[in-house]
Amino acid sequence: MLTTQDNAPNFLQQLQRQKQQLSQFLLNFLEQEEQKLQDQLLAPAVFSKLKSFVVSGKMARGGLFLLTYQQLLPLLPQASKAALEPEQQLAVAAALELTHSGLLIHDDIIDRDQLRRGQPSIWQQFRTEAEAESYAQPLLYGQSLAICSANICFYLAQQLLDNLTIAAELKKEVKSFFNQEIIRVNLAEMLDVKLALQNNQAQQAEILAMYRYKTGRYTFALPLILAGSLA
Repeated sequence: MLTTQDNAPNFLQQLQRQKQQLSQFLLNFLEQEEQKLQDQLLAPAVFSKLKSFVVSGKMARGGLFLLTYQQLLPLLPQASKAALEPEQQLAVAAALELTHSGLLIHDDIIDRDQLRRGQPSIWQQFRTEAEAESYAQPLLYGQSLAICSANICFYLAQQLLDNLTIAAELKKEVKSFFNQEIIRVNLAEMLDVKLALQNNQAQQAEILAMYRYKTGRYTFALPLILAGSLA
């Protein structure tokens, strides 16, 4: 009988394989989107940073979606198994990872973190470039361009979901659920700021709620429920 410990290496190996496929999909997608924006002067600098940043994480959310979706398919009636082609499965996973990256970029600005994923955070990268060019207010420059870069991640994620070739009603439900969960993440981020800056000591229930909605639900529940809904 297999134990959780026996299964752990196999699960991690599968997650790593999913990350390799997902990384390549994301890099190709971002390259294509950058090519569409050749008329924008800042597009090369922004997309260069996003390409490096997006694929440097563990990709747990996208990987969980892919693994769950692929495990569910054999359990469903034959007619349901062609719901999403492999490329579209990767698109949903990529939407999760782009959204996650955008949230991290904003989080680093809020927390003033200068490092993320073993490299300077996006706002710090822009700030360093501004300082090298002797720009006025390099901190403002770095934070402003990072906010806009995160917004680009969010819009690209929505574009991937919009392009899914599934029933219109299902797409509407999936996008609504996806967006509601990310709204909850943002509200939990705001709660995090409140708890850190308020005069009163944070209550345990507040702290648990913050972690549940800022991390727990969209790390695990969001990819798993998306997989179940789309399968």
